[in-house]
Amino acid sequence: MVGCRFFCILSACLSICLAKRPASRTGDVKSCDDGDESALLQVKSANGGNFRWKGSSPPGAGQRWHPKIHAYIRYLEALEASDDFDLSSLEGASLVSPDSNGTLLFLVLSDSNAYGTRLKWISDSWAQDVHSSLLVAIGDYADASGTDNVRVEPTRCPAHSHDGACCKEGEAVINAHQLLQQQPSLNWAYIVDDDAYVRPSAMEAKLKGIDPIGDHGRGTMAATLGCVTKNCQTGICGGGGIALSREALDSLIGDSPAAYFKQHMETCDRCEMWGDVTLGTQAFEHSISMVQLEGTNAWTMNKQLFDTQLQEADTQEPLMYHYIKSEGQMRFLHHLFSNSSSSSAQSSGATDDTKAAPKLLHTLEEFDSSCANYRGHVHCTSDPLSLPWSGVEHPAGFPL
Repeated sequence: MVGCRFFCILSACLSICLAKRPASRTGDVKSCDDGDESALLQVKSANGGNFRWKGSSPPGAGQRWHPKIHAYIRYLEALEASDDFDLSSLEGASLVSPDSNGTLLFLVLSDSNAYGTRLKWISDSWAQDVHSSLLVAIGDYADASGTDNVRVEPTRCPAHSHDGACCKEGEAVINAHQLLQQQPSLNWAYIVDDDAYVRPSAMEAKLKGIDPIGDHGRGTMAATLGCVTKNCQTGICGGGGIALSREALDSLIGDSPAAYFKQHMETCDRCEMWGDVTLGTQAFEHSISMVQLEGTNAWTMNKQLFDTQLQEADTQEPLMYHYIKSEGQMRFLHHLFSNSSSSSAQSSGATDDTKAAPKLLHTLEEFDSSCANYRGHVHCTSDPLSLPWSGVEHPAGFPL
């Protein structure tokens, strides 16, 4: 789905990426990982949106879809042509447990390259707060050692490619629609990248307060609004995750996953193979209501903004954090927001670098730079690489 896709500015010791949040949000600067294969460029367009491409021509321009994408379309068409077709006959139609008592399905877009890292970090942190049947990862193949509580459904899309990522976004929508059809208690599906820390209960509570039917009776999409391309001006920014109501999924899929997926890939072509912009464009064209999902953090914040959001939790709970690039960052956030882990958290060695504030810190300056306080739960780390905020000194004039 979305990687670090911003306009990279090189300096002697670092690269940073500039992104502009929607008008209702404060903009920020996002640091880039040079080694991240998913990192693509993002350039602000003249109309104030986020205009994206890489290299001299848009990704996918003049290129045919990968053979696996055509094979996936044929697979869907063959299923629909069969006499006994129903949505449960789709591959990966694992039943959602009827005793899960949840209203929200989580779908994580992953890759086999991240099974032992990002997906395992999720398994060891926020996935523990989700019923195992309500959390599905879509990856290259089903085997994911060390992620017992995260079920991995193998994708039919090509791996490690830009058109494959857009394909996988459409596949996630098909899977979400299918699983919600099986369990009437589910009202929403939330699609998110595997480099995100999510607060499941807070996200579920937030979506319960959003009208799932929408202004036109066609459903609702809740996401970070404002990412666009030259030919797709109604996109969304997938870094904050994408929530689709049951009614929105019905409007997109209808009774033909094959027809939906072909339209999805055609829109991918028009939207330069950006899956999030494609999905936002499809929602707009299907008269699905699009609302800002407040509380999501699609880009890395600096320490001041990170603390401000925690202080304003009574007004808006933080729901998720994107661009979590290390196990330490994932653990930090999980300890901070877990009731069982606060200022009494103990260090357990190299894999858990967090400590109780009194044992770690000696000055107020150390506390300010190494700790976070959520509703009186203080959590600290001795490892700068485990801090989930940016410590970069950004150039003057760039938004934070």
